[in-house]
Amino acid sequence: MQPETHFATSFGEQPIGISQEQRPQSVSKSKSANSKTNPREAKFDTVLTAIVVGGTGQFVTFIFGLVTEFMPSMFDKVLLSSFIGLCIGLIAYVLMKGKD
Repeated sequence: MQPETHFATSFGEQPIGISQEQRPQSVSKSKSANSKTNPREAKFDTVLTAIVVGGTGQFVTFIFGLVTEFMPSMFDKVLLSSFIGLCIGLIAYVLMKGKD
């Protein structure tokens, strides 16, 4: 299939020069919009997202501490970034849980 033909068919238009019987037929099965996630999966997704957000906050804080050298000790940088990452993760969890 030529790229122009694929582009035209994605908008539901009939490409020029190709008859209806020559046009490839695509069949796609999509998931039902009514499929519901079970509550255990939803909670797992919320916790996992909060962990990722907290880890990102920890990483950003640690890199900021390394670049700016606002603390002289490496142990202090690790301790502070861990605490801030934990706080950000808990805040993210509470905000996402409040939406449910």
